[in-house]
Amino acid sequence: MISNETTTSTTFQTAVKTNVSRTNHYEAIDALARKGETTNLAILVRTSDLRSEFRRQALDGPDLKPSDPEIETKILTDC
Repeated sequence: MISNETTTSTTFQTAVKTNVSRTNHYEAIDALARKGETTNLAILVRTSDLRSEFRRQALDGPDLKPSDPEIETKILTDC
């Protein structure tokens, strides 16, 4: 059985890799958001090597309204 930590770690690694398809980036970021991984999302938001569209996705999340202030605050304060 794979632990949640291993799954989260693999998902995070997929989100930050540069040689991953756009679709896989979005899916990994969405998975982190659904799991409530605000610390990992905060790292993505502040990662300068990651394209801005993926940083914005990390901040907005899959099921959130764009620029939801409550979630943005939580993500940005987790750094």
